[in-house]
Amino acid sequence: MKNLHFLLRYSDKLSDADTIAEHSAVIEANGSVWMGKFGIGMNQSFVKTAKLQLERGEQCYLYLMHGSKFTCRANIIDVIAGSTSKTEISSKEPHLTPAYYRKKKCSIWFKLSAIEPIDKKELKHLWLYNNPSFHPSSAGMRGLIYLTYNDQPAPAPKEKKQQKLSIYTEGLFD
Repeated sequence: MKNLHFLLRYSDKLSDADTIAEHSAVIEANGSVWMGKFGIGMNQSFVKTAKLQLERGEQCYLYLMHGSKFTCRANIIDVIAGSTSKTEISSKEPHLTPAYYRKKKCSIWFKLSAIEPIDKKELKHLWLYNNPSFHPSSAGMRGLIYLTYNDQPAPAPKEKKQQKLSIYTEGLFD
């Protein structure tokens, strides 16, 4: 079974707060923090997959990207999301949420136990969850991307055999 991880893009401009420093301070003081995602949420099937993975004792990471740069990897210990991709919910534990957005609602909340700088070597092992032959792009605007980690080389694409064209249609309808 593929493991599931998440890539979340964040911006410090929206809140005038240092996102990583604020969340790290809550972890330092309390052992964990809730990090929310605004906007479009995720399907409940991904929430279930992540929770099952955590119940089995397997790691589930939240990779963080500021602009087009990977910055950190956070250890997920719980995840909750609205019942639909447009439903917003409050933090389960406001005291474990940074003050600058403690009272705001988000579509997804990730409970994190650690945030650490990312090892750049790890990036080559991150693949798109729904298309594991491709790495995530640092370009684009999507705020949340589903990932899987695989340190095995991706299988080479199979070459298509050249079909012999029909002598009657010259391949137009083959």
